[in-house]
Parts: sequence; C-alpha cells; structure tokens
Amino acid sequence: MFKVFKQIFVFLIMVQLLSGCTLYLAKQVLKPKPYGMGDTPDGTPEFQAGWDDGCESGLSAYGGSRYKAAYSFKQNVDLLDDPEYYRAWKDAYTYCRWYAWNWDRPWNM
Repeated sequence: MFKVFKQIFVFLIMVQLLSGCTLYLAKQVLKPKPYGMGDTPDGTPEFQAGWDDGCESGLSAYGGSRYKAAYSFKQNVDLLDDPEYYRAWKDAYTYCRWYAWNWDRPWNM
C-alpha cells in the first residue's frame, strides 16, 4: 500500500516539475535579456528582423560574459539594402547595447 502511494506521489511531483518547463523559460535561460528590456516592437517583418538582429549584436557587443556567451553579431546581408531593416538594425543595436551596458555594470548589482 505504501509503495502505491509513493509511486503516485512521485508521479504528481514529476507532473508539477515538468509542467513548469515552457519554451519561454528555456529561451530566457539560453538567451537572457536584461530585466525590463521588453520584446521586439511591432512593425513589418523586415523591421522586426532588423530589430532582432541588431539587438542580438548589441547585447553581444556590450553585455557581460553571460550575454557574450549567448549572443553573437548578426546581420542579414540579403536585407542590408532594405532601408527599413537597416534602420531598425542600427536603432536596436544602439538601444540594446546601452541597455545591456547600463544593466550589467558592477555597481548596479
């Protein structure tokens, strides 16, 4: 009887633990962002691609070691001639690098 309760208890604990695993949490662990940074702004697909690539590049350039390990310089060479992509890339690069620099300074911790 005790063995059955133990198996049910272990099963319920496993269900609880596995239900907490989501794609969002996995993404946050693998690619962390500074607290309060927010998501990609609304816009055209080119704008969003430029923003995502620029922000990834900015975090890799000015972030601490955990950002440098998770992010890299990223720029889509096929879209560089698109003014919307390139402008979004530059804006996101500047925004994310300064946000990461201000967030990651030792005196902010």
